[in-house]
Amino acid sequence: MNLDKYMSHAVVSLISAKGGVGTSTLTKELAIAFSKNVSVCLVDMALSCPAQETFFRILPTRTMEDLFQHNARDLSPLSWQDLDPYLTPVPDRNIHLLSSKQMKRTYPLPINRIIQLISSLKTYFDLVLIDTDMASTDTPAKLMELSDLALLITDDTECSIKNNQRFRRFLTQKQISYDHMHVIANQIRKEQRMYSDQEIEELLHIPVLVTLPYYDQVWKYNNSYLSLYEDSENLLHPSLSSLVNRLSKLLEK
Repeated sequence: MNLDKYMSHAVVSLISAKGGVGTSTLTKELAIAFSKNVSVCLVDMALSCPAQETFFRILPTRTMEDLFQHNARDLSPLSWQDLDPYLTPVPDRNIHLLSSKQMKRTYPLPINRIIQLISSLKTYFDLVLIDTDMASTDTPAKLMELSDLALLITDDTECSIKNNQRFRRFLTQKQISYDHMHVIANQIRKEQRMYSDQEIEELLHIPVLVTLPYYDQVWKYNNSYLSLYEDSENLLHPSLSSLVNRLSKLLEK
């Protein structure tokens, strides 16, 4: 990565309209990869099942919800003094985690708070990575709008692609551009693709950035503090390295 060309204070969101396709695991892997060169804040907004603290084997004492309860009426930019008590450093890595609580019934954060949070975090970190899901449709749509780069995660099954088609149509209805969005596709079967990259692009109208084969290797490392990116012997390592390099180029100024 050429740090002189790298877009500092960038926001990258990862989302899938279907669970169980490796979105949270890939967010963790990208955080580890990029933290070797830049400061990373990982925001866990996958509120139907927040898992980043499990991946990194840490126990945050405070969460994103606590942060906004403390600053309940103030919509001004958050200072480092405001943010720091709620950020959990990941040991031995240049990563801070902002965790969240599992959503029960209603989404806890209004859109104006999300805008306040992301814009404030950009001030203090080179890269803000957001792990999000479809717990609330409006929220991921707003996160896509706030991001410099958005990654739509799908596997090559009809169910996953159709769910992501609905989300893409929702963005169109909301007049939110997805020109900055790319697809990461996970290949389910080792022997044969269910949908090719070209077919996925035609169905979603979004370019495929990379396809990750050996999908079982993602699940091997799911809920694990171990890193696929750092395991050079793992079958997925070449694909993950290629993904990191391509993302680095997209994030160049």
